[in-house]
Amino acid sequence: MSLEEDKSSQEDEMMVMESILEESGAFVRYPDLNTSGKITVEMNLPDGFFVYTGGRATDLTKSNSHDAASSLDNVPQADDQSTMEDTFPEKCHINHLPPLIIHFTLPDNYPSTEKPLFTLASTWLDRCSVCHNNFY
Repeated sequence: MSLEEDKSSQEDEMMVMESILEESGAFVRYPDLNTSGKITVEMNLPDGFFVYTGGRATDLTKSNSHDAASSLDNVPQADDQSTMEDTFPEKCHINHLPPLIIHFTLPDNYPSTEKPLFTLASTWLDRCSVCHNNFY
């Protein structure tokens, strides 16, 4: 694929993202870089969503699944209530999470030879949580 074809494909993709996401305000094209922008992903949580606070967070992250519900399958079960309270002292109901922000750039040779470049920003995910996922 030639550089001109790459540029044409990039513009097509930017226009598609704008047409799908712009009305909701979720997409912003950076004016100084024609093939860069930001996508805001609002988090819609189901009723009754909760997390455990305190205790051993590693017990919840043993699963490599991207499905939060399946990672809860790894919550240790205990017959003794005091043991369970020591492990997970508080169940915290969550009604809202701030959005995830994806900053992206389409490199000159995208899509023929290069992948999009992006960073994921969040006020509620730590760097390790983001780094241990494969987002491509």
